[in-house]
Amino acid sequence: MLVNQIVPGQEEGNYELLRRRHDGVLVETPDAAIAALRQAFADQGAVWRQWREALLPLARTDASRAIAAHVLDRATAAAVIAAA
Repeated sequence: MLVNQIVPGQEEGNYELLRRRHDGVLVETPDAAIAALRQAFADQGAVWRQWREALLPLARTDASRAIAAHVLDRATAAAVIAAA
């Protein structure tokens, strides 16, 4: 994962997790992004494959569905309370 900006107070923890796990790199300029991509895909993508494998345990492929179900449940509960 290439991170090009860290929003103070919002994204610092996310980037710190990536940094500690060696799942990505901070690229603050276009030249840094190009250099990171070249490194990631050198040697038949060795670094990219390492990042991908390291990120797999963190993946939440069902996250959107879980969030939508939670919001729907909360909206339904609120509607029931309002109707009572």
